[in-house]
Amino acid sequence: MIITSIGKAGKYQKTCYVFQERKCSGCFSTLVLAQLLDIPKEEKILLLVTPETTQFCPNLQNKFDQYGYHNLEMVSIPNAEDEESIFQIVLILTKIVKEGERVILDVTHSFRSLPFVYFVSILFLRAFKNVSIEGIYYGAFEEGRESNPIIDLTPLFSMAFWFHAVQTFRETGSVQPLWEIACRESSRIFQRETNKEVGYKLSHLKEPLQKLSLSTSFCLPLEMGMDVNHLLQKMDFKSDKSSFENLLALVFREISEELADFTIKLNEKNQIQLSTDELFREYKIAEWYSRHGNPDHCLIILGELMINWLIKTRNMGNWLEYNTTRERARRILNGMSNRSREGIGPDNVLKEIGDLWSSIGNQRNEFAHAGFKDQIIGIKGKKDKVNELCSKVACLLKEDLIHTFPLNERKKLLIVPFGLSPGVLYSAALLSRFDDLLIVFSKETQPLLLTALDEIRKSKKILDQNIFIFLLDDAHTDFIPLNQLKNHKVESLNGKQSSIDHFLSEYDCIEGCITGGTTAMQYIIERLLNIAQSYGVFNLKRFALIDKRSIEDQKTNPFVLGEKFLLDQQM
Repeated sequence: MIITSIGKAGKYQKTCYVFQERKCSGCFSTLVLAQLLDIPKEEKILLLVTPETTQFCPNLQNKFDQYGYHNLEMVSIPNAEDEESIFQIVLILTKIVKEGERVILDVTHSFRSLPFVYFVSILFLRAFKNVSIEGIYYGAFEEGRESNPIIDLTPLFSMAFWFHAVQTFRETGSVQPLWEIACRESSRIFQRETNKEVGYKLSHLKEPLQKLSLSTSFCLPLEMGMDVNHLLQKMDFKSDKSSFENLLALVFREISEELADFTIKLNEKNQIQLSTDELFREYKIAEWYSRHGNPDHCLIILGELMINWLIKTRNMGNWLEYNTTRERARRILNGMSNRSREGIGPDNVLKEIGDLWSSIGNQRNEFAHAGFKDQIIGIKGKKDKVNELCSKVACLLKEDLIHTFPLNERKKLLIVPFGLSPGVLYSAALLSRFDDLLIVFSKETQPLLLTALDEIRKSKKILDQNIFIFLLDDAHTDFIPLNQLKNHKVESLNGKQSSIDHFLSEYDCIEGCITGGTTAMQYIIERLLNIAQSYGVFNLKRFALIDKRSIEDQKTNPFVLGEKFLLDQQM
C-alpha cells in the first residue's frame, strides 16, 4: 500500500526524478515513485485529500489510470489545524490500514504540518496494527533543475525505533528491542545495497543481542556475563565513519557503558572462579534488576548470592555443583534461619545471616508462587523492601571473614555412645580432635564412665567443663522423637545444663560415632546430628570404630586404640 497526498497547488510541473541511479519523469511524485520502485499495478494507493484539494482528484485519477494503476482510493481528511483534527487523521488511517499491512509513504506533496502528522500516524500504526513500513520518500523538487532526487527518509523513521530500543533498555534493562531493530536495519541496509559495512556490523550483533536478551529475561547472571562479553567484542561502530555509523556508535556506547561491569571474559562456564570480584559482579546485576523494575529477578540473585558467599567464605568446594555444594550451603542457611526464627544459640552474626536469608526467601516466594496464598500480596513498599535487602547483602559481602566466623568460636563437638564396651569411648576420644565431648549413656553403664575418662586423661587433657553427658532412662527403649529430643537437657561434669537445641547450635563442627552402645543410643546420636543440621551447624560427620582383636582380648584390655573410619562429612 502506498499512502500519499496532494497539496493546494493541485497541478505540478513535469520533472525528472532520480532514485538510486534510476530516472523517471512525471508531474506527480507518487506515480513516478511507483515506477521507480517497480510497484505492482494492482497495489492499493491511498490519496489523502483535504476539503481544498478534493477538486484535483479526477485529474490525478486519470493520470494513474494512464499508467495502469487502477486501485487509487481517495480518502478525505480534515486540515491539520488543531489537536482534534490531527487525531482525526490518525483515526482515519487506523481504520483504513489493515493489520500487518506493508506501507510506503510519500510525503512530497504533503502540506505544512501534514508530513509530521503522517509520520506520527505510521508510528502509531506500527505499534497498534503491526504495520511494516517499507519506505518513506520525499521528492525534492526545485524549479529549474534538470533532475530532482527522491530522498529516502526511511532511516530517519528507523531512528524512532532506535530511540525506543534505547529508552526501553534504560527503563527495563531489556535488549529485545535492540535485537529486533538490529535484525530489521541490517536487512534494510542490504536490500538497499548502501552502507553495507554498517549492515555487516549490525548483522554481527544479532546473535549476541538475542542471547543476552534471553539470559537477562531468564535471570541467568553467569550466562549474562559471558553474553555481555560476546556482545562487547562484536561492537565495532566508529565515530569517525559515516553519520549513521556515528549515531550507532552513540547508541551502543550507552549500552556498553551500562553493561560493562557485568562482563565475564571467559568462554566456558566451568572456568568461572568464585572470587570476591565475582560476588560483587553478581550483586551489581541484582541491584540492576531492582533498578529496572525486576524485583523478582533481584531476589533470585540475592538468594543465590548468599549461597555463593557462604561457599566462598567457608571454602566449601565446587560452587557450581548443585547436589553437593550448593544444596549443602542452602541447608546451612536454612539452619541459620531456624536459629534466628526460634531464638536458638548465641546472638552472633549467624542469626543475622539467617534472618537475612529468611527475609529474602519470604519476599522471593511471594513472586515465585505468583501470589497464590490467602493473604493479599502487599505490593506497596515492595521496591523499598527489596532495596533494603540489597543493601544488607552488600554489607554482608564486605564482612571480614575472621570477623564473620571467628576462629575461636568454631568449636568442635564429639558425640560418642557409651555402652558396656568402654573401649569405644577411649578410641573415639583419642582418635579425634575436639573441644567438647558429649557422652550418651545409661544408668547401667554409668559406673564404668569415670574409669574410661581416667584412661583417656592419661593421654589427653580434658577438663570437666568440656565433658557433657546425656543420660537415657532405658538404654534399650529410649527412642526419643526428634521434636522432643531437642528440648532435653545435657549436663557438663561441673554441673552446667543446657537444652540440646541451644547446646548443639554453639558448634561449628560435630562428629558422631555410630559404633558401640545400644541401638537406642545410636538412634539418639543420629537424631542429634539431625537437630544440628536443622540449625545450620557447618560441618557434620559420622564415623565408625573397628577393633579387630578377639572379643576376649577386648574384654581383657578395652583401652587399646582401634581404627576410625569416616563415613560421611556433610549430611
